[in-house]
Amino acid sequence: MTASHKWARPSECADLSVDPRSSRIIGLGVRPSERDSIPARLLGVLGRSTHAVAPDKATTDMLREAAIVLSPLVGVAFDATEIVARLRDAGFRGLFVTYATVIPDPGLIRRELAAVAPDLEIEIVALGTGPRVVAA
Repeated sequence: MTASHKWARPSECADLSVDPRSSRIIGLGVRPSERDSIPARLLGVLGRSTHAVAPDKATTDMLREAAIVLSPLVGVAFDATEIVARLRDAGFRGLFVTYATVIPDPGLIRRELAAVAPDLEIEIVALGTGPRVVAA
């Protein structure tokens, strides 16, 4: 498998063919309150197919068997570089999707993640800030 890196908009990620009945989606560092919304925004699947797990609680078997792993670019006690190292070490062969509100330098992020796990398929997604209401 060769490395595949692309900075995608959420609407582009919805084109990924994910069948929640046959896929196992792990949300590392995804808060339980986001378990439904993040997979829907990124992949177009319902959250009930996603297992939200703290990064330090994910087992090697869990990571190896996952089809997709979702993770914030930066969490409270981890970042995507640490996550891809764990995925590489676990023998993960699925898709890793990392996201943040804004990705100021996606090229830098791609290079850093590819340096850690060059064979990992990675999607980097900027969720955006949404509309802003200006008070009159």
